[in-house]
Amino acid sequence: LIEAQAAGRFIVSTNVGGIKDILQKGAGLLSEPGDLAPFRDNLLNAITNFETSNNNSEAIRRAVLQNFSYQRLCSDMDKLYRKLLLRKH
Repeated sequence: LIEAQAAGRFIVSTNVGGIKDILQKGAGLLSEPGDLAPFRDNLLNAITNFETSNNNSEAIRRAVLQNFSYQRLCSDMDKLYRKLLLRKH
């Protein structure tokens, strides 16, 4: 889903795992697992409103690249390791 958002693609998915935590506002539609009618409606909505679905794609793409870039990940890991090392001493 991160890659799809970075590519500017609108997402239709079920709300499982951490999907709701990585789905940017306006980047897609979620339905509950096993609830077929809302999932179907979300798919139809995404297809019939394709232009509306993609009108925020550039802003979403920028947000995803900022929030999930390898630079941010490396920086976060560096901070975590340094914090853990300081606790050790």
